[in-house]
Amino acid sequence: MLTTRDGVRFDVRCAPGEDVLSAAARAGYVLPSMCHKGSCGACSATVEGAHELGEHSPQALPEKDRAAGASLLCCTYPTEPLQVSLPFEGNRVIHGSVPERQAQVLAVDAVSPDGLTVRVRLALEPDEVSGAAVEFESGQFVEVSLPGLEVRRAYSLANVANWDGEAELLVRRQPGGWFSGILADWLANGFEGAQVVVRGPMGAFGLHENGVRPRWFVAGGTGLAPLASMVRRMAEWGDPQPVRIYLGVNAQPELPDLDLLPELAEAFDALPDAALVPCVWHPDGAWDGVVGTPADALEKDLTELVAASCGGPVDWPDLYVCGPPALVDAATRAAVDVGVPADQVHSERCLPS
Repeated sequence: MLTTRDGVRFDVRCAPGEDVLSAAARAGYVLPSMCHKGSCGACSATVEGAHELGEHSPQALPEKDRAAGASLLCCTYPTEPLQVSLPFEGNRVIHGSVPERQAQVLAVDAVSPDGLTVRVRLALEPDEVSGAAVEFESGQFVEVSLPGLEVRRAYSLANVANWDGEAELLVRRQPGGWFSGILADWLANGFEGAQVVVRGPMGAFGLHENGVRPRWFVAGGTGLAPLASMVRRMAEWGDPQPVRIYLGVNAQPELPDLDLLPELAEAFDALPDAALVPCVWHPDGAWDGVVGTPADALEKDLTELVAASCGGPVDWPDLYVCGPPALVDAATRAAVDVGVPADQVHSERCLPS
């Protein structure tokens, strides 16, 4: 039995040797997930009952989480009936198949000085369900492939839901990366007429409505994409919460230029209290900002909140973390160690593509 955070239940039966995630999909319930091979942690849930855990990355399922009852549903094989507590609302479960639409490439633009962080804008073709609209919750992702190819890569959406049919991705070109090679060709030779297949939206990462508590966002590289979407949605809806984005990169040339992301810059201007905290791990002599990782800067600022409270209650912010697994783990650990309640820390790991 699978139960969501808001009490929606799904009765799923696993065939012999079948993992829980696959069994749920076979039964018509597509649960939030990403890699399907135990390496990302997106399908983590609390599992009660005897089961075998298949091969997985320790970064996707740290030992302390495993000891607390967590498991990865893509490699959880029941040996008796299980009770699975899902860490998301029932509306994040897709009933039936995942939506799939053709899309035309509208623009491919480098947005960092080193030219390796790229914004890709897509125009999705209308479908019978959504028409021209692109409907999703800020924080969700889509899978992108080329027509006729089975290879897919997951990318978070960086814009907001809209009626214009546009989807926006931030991609860091990686040596040997499948989509990175395609982007390099488009940047060098043009992309006229290029089309992709977009599958989704999917995922459980997103904003939680908790009154007017501050919202602090911690991003590593293109982990900025879903957080930018959240900030843009806050501006669009007129949300009053104070916002802070800690954006970390290895060196200055990797920092996205907000002048090349005008919609995000406009969102910052529209919000009543918004700040960007760029963090560079290995700066050169010209850098006068934060030196270190976003997790370091986060820990420092949270510690200052504790000191400012003079022993009284602390107005902890809600934290949203997205980036490489090491950053997500470090930021989560720093926050919880300082005293932020664990249920106020929300995260998603990014994997190279």
